[in-house]
Amino acid sequence: MVSIGCIESELLGDRLVAVREQSHLTLALCFDEMLNQPAARARFICYMIQMYHYVRFACPLMEKMLRLRDRLPPRIVDYLEQNLVEEAGHEQWILEDLERLGFEPDRVQRTRPLRQTASLVGSQYYWMRASHPAVCFGYMFALERTAPTLEANREAIRKLAESLDIGIKALSSLVRHGELDFQHQKDKVELLNSTRLDRGVEENLLQNCRETMLNLCDLFVGIAGLPASQLSD
Repeated sequence: MVSIGCIESELLGDRLVAVREQSHLTLALCFDEMLNQPAARARFICYMIQMYHYVRFACPLMEKMLRLRDRLPPRIVDYLEQNLVEEAGHEQWILEDLERLGFEPDRVQRTRPLRQTASLVGSQYYWMRASHPAVCFGYMFALERTAPTLEANREAIRKLAESLDIGIKALSSLVRHGELDFQHQKDKVELLNSTRLDRGVEENLLQNCRETMLNLCDLFVGIAGLPASQLSD
């Protein structure tokens, strides 16, 4: 777990952790609301399909940020070039999990993202145009939401698999992301704590993190309200 020390820290990475933690409980409640509805297993699979739709844009978003490298500090450019390699192909992990659950990759790829999912991704292109490419770090950090420890994350996934009657092998993408995200969070916090950005860019980055958490809550609530007939369309 990343320690933020004092919540009043002026360091950007520490402030980013604090912003995300302020929304953590609300996000958890919305996720639970999704799974407390009838057809919880189908609703979670619907979420996995939506996760595929936004994860497949992880690399295109970083590529777009790198096309604006003249506006980025060299340390951030170096980080993005490395992270681009590390994140490549992660959407395939989700497709493989969904195939284990009976959903052929072609079928998943033909599905349309929900409005909330499109807002998650599309808002990043807005922020890059309206503010600064570094603002997207707020989005990237919000999506790396893990339990306080690696052991707790593994246990949470085990319980999820058990409660939904989904084999743990079909949640391999969550397991693998959970293993990676602890280091990715640490790297981002250290990077942003040691990088100077304009104050307005920093505030927009933090706001982007808040809004990403809200968009994720909207996604969970939206899936909770879907008729059963629409869960895998």
